[in-house]
Formats: sequence, structure tokens, C-alpha cells
Amino acid sequence: MYKPEYFALYQEHSQERFQKDSDATDFEASFFYPAVPSFLTEYRLDGELAALGFCDESAVGLSSVYFVFSQKFASRSLGIYSVLRECQLAREMGLKWYFLGFYVRGNSAMAYKGRFFPRQILDWQSGEWNYRED
Repeated sequence: MYKPEYFALYQEHSQERFQKDSDATDFEASFFYPAVPSFLTEYRLDGELAALGFCDESAVGLSSVYFVFSQKFASRSLGIYSVLRECQLAREMGLKWYFLGFYVRGNSAMAYKGRFFPRQILDWQSGEWNYRED
């Protein structure tokens, strides 16, 4: 369910991380009218909204769609925490897979994703997915 505090956090995150202005209507349309089964994870510290995770659910896995956090809590590595929590949720839901989403090497906003294994990496030249355990 959409809440104005969700948009406020998204807006802060977009401005802090990407120097991008956000629109409440676009935010609501993008994350609260999904085409597939989805849900939101909410992270609070001492009652204050610290982060939000948007996830899609399929028959076999849970997919991390987007994650936003307050800069005030940046030192707490909430992106990493959300990955671990979403893995646990996938297991509790009886799902076989957790999809972390795209990782772009050299993109500082996605750097934390490079710490997780195993993973599949797309070879852009051949179009093949390569499995890596380390």
C-alpha cells in the first residue's frame, strides 16, 4: 500500500544517490501497480523508516526489483542486510531461487552485489550465462 513516507524516502534516495528529481505519480505507478505478484519490505530503526525493498515473486523465486535507503543510515549497509533478509524470505516462502538483479561492474551503486556468490554472469559477446561460485 502506497504511503507518502515511502515516496519521501524514494525522493531523498534519488536525489542523494543520482541527483535526480522524482515524481510521486511515476513512483506510485512504477512500484504500486505491478504486473506480477510483488510485495514491499520495510525496514525501520527506532520507528523511523530507514529503507524499502521492492520484490517480485514467481513460482520458483524471489526477485529484488529495487531498494532505497535513507542516507542517514548509509553506514549500516542496509542493502546488504536486505539481500540477506530477502534470501531468508525466499526460503521461508519455499522458493528455490533468489534473484539479486543486475550487477554492473564499475557501477558504485551496485558494488555491494559483487560480494555475493554463487551467481550467473552474462557474457555480452556470446550472449551466454556463465556460472561462478567464487
